Amino acid sequence: MRRVVGNPTPTARTPRFCLGGSGAQHLIREKNWIRDLLRLVRANDRGQVSSYAVADQLAKLNHHVHLGITDKSVGPRCIVCWRNKKEGIHKGGGAQQFYTGVTREVCTSLHDSRKARVPTISHGIDVCAALDAIGMVTPEMFEAIKALGPGADRREIENILEIDKANAKVARLPREPDEDLR
Repeated sequence: MRRVVGNPTPTARTPRFCLGGSGAQHLIREKNWIRDLLRLVRANDRGQVSSYAVADQLAKLNHHVHLGITDKSVGPRCIVCWRNKKEGIHKGGGAQQFYTGVTREVCTSLHDSRKARVPTISHGIDVCAALDAIGMVTPEMFEAIKALGPGADRREIENILEIDKANAKVARLPREPDEDLR
């Protein structure tokens, strides 16, 4: 793998892709997937295929590794995330897609929080679990806080946001991950 550190020279090239995790060794041994993936990524960069076509191919690779590794350290489910360059044909943005095997999972609602968010751990805290425990600030809550005005008492705001309930839920979150990293 090539690496570029610091200020790259004009001839330095960034890596075309990076492999990580327990499935990397499996993919390194079987290099027949590289050319097809790079061809698909270049076609996406030209606007000829969708980002989801690339995501589908990456999910197919994950599923292939899942089936090929005997220790089962790679599961059948995966998340493919992408970011587009602002200067590119897609003008920035990006998305994510969840898969079971090679099948796209459907998120029926943005409030279906476990399917709509990429799992995130920050400073040892499961951010998604904390957000689930706290709950979302609804438009009605926001309007009620706004109606209190600039001199609102902190306790009035905490009552609207149900801070005591949220703190109790957060206190019940596990401090250590279990075998499924939950």
